[in-house]
Amino acid sequence: MSIEEKSLTKKFGKEILDRTLALSEDYLEIPLDALTQSDVLKEVPIVKTFLAFIHIGVSYREKSFLRKILKFLAEYNSGSIDEYKISDFKNRFESDQKHRDKVLDFLLLELDRINSEEKALILGRLFLAYINDYINWGTSCASGDMFRTVTS
Repeated sequence: MSIEEKSLTKKFGKEILDRTLALSEDYLEIPLDALTQSDVLKEVPIVKTFLAFIHIGVSYREKSFLRKILKFLAEYNSGSIDEYKISDFKNRFESDQKHRDKVLDFLLLELDRINSEEKALILGRLFLAYINDYINWGTSCASGDMFRTVTS
């Protein structure tokens, strides 16, 4: 894994813990070409890191991946999580490197594999259900895999 990939994964993990991304729906509807040219979005840490990761020549696939990340995070941040459960999740996420890597690898790989932004929203809801303890990690992963496979 390159330094840029590690940085993107680290920023994504930080955003999952902090839940600070508060993009309005207006920003999420920006056309793909304009997405990487927005001065406002360039200041969002995960966007800034992503742009550094992909350097100058931004392909459609990379822009689409960025939009799916933003849709996922917007959905995740808009959902409610029991304070006790988010505290438990944060403690395990911060203290268990293996678990953190497993979660981040799964989420980023699924976001890369899915073929629409709507599926990124559903993945965000599945992740909220996991943190809220409505489903376990295995069910969350299986649901993400099944959803991606059935609806491709």
